[in-house]
Amino acid sequence: DITLDLWGTDVQPVNMNSGDAEYRLRSGLWTGGRDLGLLRRIRESLRLLGFIVLNAGRFDIVHLHHLSWGALLSPIILHLMGRKAVYHLSLLGSDNPSALRLQRGGRLALALQRRFDGFVAVSPRLAADCEKHGFRNVLCLPNFLALRQVKSGRDAAAGEGMRSELSIPLDATVLLFVGGVCQRKGIDLLAESFVRMAQRHEDLWLLIVGPQSREESQGVDDEFVRATRESIGRAGVASRVRWMGIVNDKNLLARYYSAADIFVFPTRAEGFPNVLI
Repeated sequence: DITLDLWGTDVQPVNMNSGDAEYRLRSGLWTGGRDLGLLRRIRESLRLLGFIVLNAGRFDIVHLHHLSWGALLSPIILHLMGRKAVYHLSLLGSDNPSALRLQRGGRLALALQRRFDGFVAVSPRLAADCEKHGFRNVLCLPNFLALRQVKSGRDAAAGEGMRSELSIPLDATVLLFVGGVCQRKGIDLLAESFVRMAQRHEDLWLLIVGPQSREESQGVDDEFVRATRESIGRAGVASRVRWMGIVNDKNLLARYYSAADIFVFPTRAEGFPNVLI
């Protein structure tokens, strides 16, 4: 008797963990991160609050998964309407209480964050930080992957086949990055390091799997991606980099892992990413 509606980007969400469950995706409500300009952040927060006012009667619980003033103000409105709000903490150093209180306006933001009825933390450290600051109803629910999602394709034959499809020599050393092509994930650090290494080692290749345009994910900065590509191109090693874009097929994703020798993830901030699992 539980139904779940997702309101977010226009991109169909990838159901990583729930098997055959189906979600009703309601497109058109995009609440971006802090890389947006101030006016756009204000506009998106107002859109979110307006959505809650107009639609709160349709839901029992609203689960918010991003840090914005609109999200932080949401529990006040929901409580007036007799509804509950849950906040999902996923990024250590950003939306956890200890980090939040150090930011500009952090004490107010922390006071508003405490108004949520419950919290879901994706790692024990996030959950412990919530409890240290007196948050109640904290559930630690680590990210996970089902074994069946990583079993297929994990063998030498699958790896060799994928290398052949990508025109990568079988005796090459292949680095693999999986994640959003963005500054927070450290893709610029990866590009800089790969350029230096690839100029000394002609057998080194790089495979980048993950959304790399706003068409694939509205959180991607197209200008950042373009600058990263250009830096690799200027170094003369672009022919040894494969940009695969977003991959929704888990069997195909497993084949990319099998084709690689070394997994590289120079992320600047995380909670508990599925990619490490």
